[in-house]
Amino acid sequence: MIKKEPPVPSLRDDLRAFEQAMSDARKLKGPQRVRLAPAPPSPGAPHKRVAGHPPSAQAASEPLPFTIEQDGEAWTARANGIDRAFLKKLAAGKVAVEANLDLHGQSRKETLRALDRFVSAAGNARALLIVHGRGLHSGDEGPALRDTVRDFLIRGALAPRLLAAAAAPPSLGGAGATVIWLRRPSAG
Repeated sequence: MIKKEPPVPSLRDDLRAFEQAMSDARKLKGPQRVRLAPAPPSPGAPHKRVAGHPPSAQAASEPLPFTIEQDGEAWTARANGIDRAFLKKLAAGKVAVEANLDLHGQSRKETLRALDRFVSAAGNARALLIVHGRGLHSGDEGPALRDTVRDFLIRGALAPRLLAAAAAPPSLGGAGATVIWLRRPSAG
């Protein structure tokens, strides 16, 4: 007997469920917001866009634009369509972390490889914790791993899967860790 897999929900289904869960949330005033444009496609890569859909419903291979907020060491990033109330829950540790990765002591190159493997191996897990440290031993260049992780999440190979990211709450490492919320992996 062939076991039939249930269909994988689309980003639209995710956003609809999220909006339903956050229907009673109210907007909060917050720090300055900056909208980043999506990273340009790599040379030779076809530019994909789903006709008739807003950018938040674009193909999974294309990075989404993010709204970035920074307040001291705390920071958040959210894709279009992700509510600030959910981001606040993520940053407060009210979303259960399903897997974590500790990058202490790794080089930038090792960090990028480890992040890619970690997210690929996460399967259906959506809330992940990345421990990178605060950069106290990074020297004059500043927090090498923290900045590498943040840049890779919003501009690198992980950007198409990222829906939200925030500095972790103090109980999970504070500014020395980042908690992320991923879109469900696409089927195929």
